[in-house]
Amino acid sequence: MVLIDEEGYSIHAQVYPPADELFKNRVKEGGVYTFSYFRVRASNIYYRPVENDQMLVFTKWTKVEEVLVVPPAFPMYAYSLASPEQLQARIDTRAQFTDVVGVITAISNTGTTQTKLRQGDSTKRTVTIQTPSNILLDAVLWSQRATAFPADEVHKDGQTSPQVVLFVGTLVKSFGGMSLSGSLSCKWYINPDIPDTKKLLARWCAHLDS
Repeated sequence: MVLIDEEGYSIHAQVYPPADELFKNRVKEGGVYTFSYFRVRASNIYYRPVENDQMLVFTKWTKVEEVLVVPPAFPMYAYSLASPEQLQARIDTRAQFTDVVGVITAISNTGTTQTKLRQGDSTKRTVTIQTPSNILLDAVLWSQRATAFPADEVHKDGQTSPQVVLFVGTLVKSFGGMSLSGSLSCKWYINPDIPDTKKLLARWCAHLDS
């Protein structure tokens, strides 16, 4: 899990079996909770979802209480956008997942391909975005992530207005020069209500009008 507090600080949390069954139906994405009686340790060496040197570990003694009255300004998205320099530095590394935002410029159909890491054919879909730095970047979604992406809905809505996507939990790969790879850890938010979306749309519309 990725948790974010009222001040916008984020941290990674993990639950190991068999304790994971205790939290499966008690903690939902988008919910606000107070947690107590958890462990704190150094963050994972690989596949860190947020820039935090520490992480939480929930155990069978961890207490969860849902907050019913949520402050109106409570942030709902935990992300840290990678700069162009960070994207280059993270190519083919496993240390940290990468978050990016961009205007969707193209969506491929799903297809199948063979890779060295996966046995048999793998389903994939490519979503091309234009980042705030005007970089055209392919996000290659694999397997369940490829079929789950709402391509038809995005295409329909894109006929009347630009569609912004926030990808979190991707890895930067050298395929095609530089691209993003999105497997089970990858999530996306279409037109999220965040300042970066508003800035990107304003810049995009100004470019179209010029």
